[in-house]
Amino acid sequence: DAEWLVSSTHKVELGASFTQSDIHYKNLRNDSLLILEKTQSGQYSSAYLSDNWQPNKKLSITVGLRTSYYQLTNQYLFEPRLSFAYFLTDKIKLKGAYGSYNQFVNRIINDNLTEGSRDFWLMADGQQVKLSSSQHYIFGFSHETNGWLLDVEAYHKDLQNLSEFSLRFRTGAQINSATQLFFNGKGYSEGIDFLLQKKQGSYTGWVSYTLGRVRNTFPDLNDGKEFPALNDQLHEFKIIQNYSLRGGMWNFSSTFIYGSGKPYSEPAGQYALSLLDGRDLSYIGVGAKNGSRLAPYHRLDFSVHHKFLVDKIGKIKGDLGVSLFNLYNRTNIWYYKFDFTQKPAVTTQVTYLHFTPNLSLAIDF
Repeated sequence: DAEWLVSSTHKVELGASFTQSDIHYKNLRNDSLLILEKTQSGQYSSAYLSDNWQPNKKLSITVGLRTSYYQLTNQYLFEPRLSFAYFLTDKIKLKGAYGSYNQFVNRIINDNLTEGSRDFWLMADGQQVKLSSSQHYIFGFSHETNGWLLDVEAYHKDLQNLSEFSLRFRTGAQINSATQLFFNGKGYSEGIDFLLQKKQGSYTGWVSYTLGRVRNTFPDLNDGKEFPALNDQLHEFKIIQNYSLRGGMWNFSSTFIYGSGKPYSEPAGQYALSLLDGRDLSYIGVGAKNGSRLAPYHRLDFSVHHKFLVDKIGKIKGDLGVSLFNLYNRTNIWYYKFDFTQKPAVTTQVTYLHFTPNLSLAIDF
């Protein structure tokens, strides 16, 4: 990366990167049945140029272009970027941005009905996993004083070539290999972020709130109808507080997080079908894809840190800390496991960490 200060109002940035990625993924069922195995190796390189220009005291504009070459699909990619900031007053600023992005190593949603999400990562190969891309549109404003910041941003993101892997059947196709169980679709993410921050003084912190949604559409899933993505969350609320005493020798902090329930696919029932040859086949009926919601997630964390200095044996700095994770021991559900080998079927909650104390000591000499 390099930076060239053309003048006090004009700055140019440029750089280049090279990445070698190697991936080996193996999916086994019951530690014996091989579902999927993929080994990948590939390179991607990129270069960028960005020009930040301030034509006057109120307006700042940044224009950029990133170009990349991706080996596995033999593609040259161009990603334009544009952002601006305009000061209505000394304290109030309008801002906006547009950007085009590509993802070479992709998160594959593994739609596992009985054991929850088992996502994995693969490089885009242009066949089972296509090169995903997105376009971001952001607009907002901020009001900033010496001690406070109020920031509001609205965003919309168009998502292309999303990937899912599912052992459920593909409509209208005969499955001859696991690679046919990759599904490709598109989606969008949109919402609005609010931030109120106190930046100075012994007591600092911020309150943030996000109202948003993420929707996907896959032609071969959910009858081609739009459905909530696994990371769809309507509400997310955070309060972070810090209080410093004796010049920073003591620091107390707390974090509270609340998030509305994320979606999951829920079995609607199980039934048996008797065949003419006397065999019985068991089927699991499934409701709408990601049609159910987990309970809201929330927790409170607290920590205290004491910084000290030892002069007798040289200047040794230390930090002794105690933290309490999930202070009121909230049971937050990660996902559900469904066991259909038992009758009636058994549902098990898989949860995140409960109350967890931690002790830390850092020494700097």
